[in-house]
Amino acid sequence: MPALLLGLTASVPADGQDIEHPASGLPIPRSRLTSEEAERAIRIATDGSVTRLSSATVASPSYQSSSPDDRTVVSGVEMVAGNKDEPVSVFAIVTTYNYDRHETSRRLVDLTREAVVWERIANDGSGPLAPVEIDEAKRLALEDGRIRGFLGASPENVDIEFLRPTIRDPEDPLFGKRIAQLFFKTENDYVAGLPSVIANLTDGEIVLED
Repeated sequence: MPALLLGLTASVPADGQDIEHPASGLPIPRSRLTSEEAERAIRIATDGSVTRLSSATVASPSYQSSSPDDRTVVSGVEMVAGNKDEPVSVFAIVTTYNYDRHETSRRLVDLTREAVVWERIANDGSGPLAPVEIDEAKRLALEDGRIRGFLGASPENVDIEFLRPTIRDPEDPLFGKRIAQLFFKTENDYVAGLPSVIANLTDGEIVLED
């Protein structure tokens, strides 16, 4: 079987005359932003007030700053397809979370025009966890003596998995908090007997629930 060739080719009608493919000349679609585009999307979406953060300290309530936006994490930067009328434009959705306001924002950025063209703000703590938040949740869990008692002498050999639950009951003490549920897995199975582990990132504490 001949190798499959990927690309756009001109069709050849019965009379032998070439007809240009209607999509020829259009840019090849991309599924990912470059690192430079991602950083630029963050700058545009946040008006330069937030940068991609590499330290878990920003997710800690003890983090001190004079700026109200500094306890904000960038939890997602995704490339999205433009519409058919603007095939050359590059768009990205930037998701951020502000701890002090319990505010998740999603902004659609047109990188070609360097402008925010759509915005949604919600006070529900939704959105994925940023890498710095995952690092902070791990740190809180592994420093908790109650959890270390279940993990044995080598907690560094245990894999930690995460879920992002949303608390909708206003009577729940964790309502309005940025939380992550943690699961601990050894090579063969999940750690047995451990209560439900919740990292309350808003207050910097671990909550164990039966």
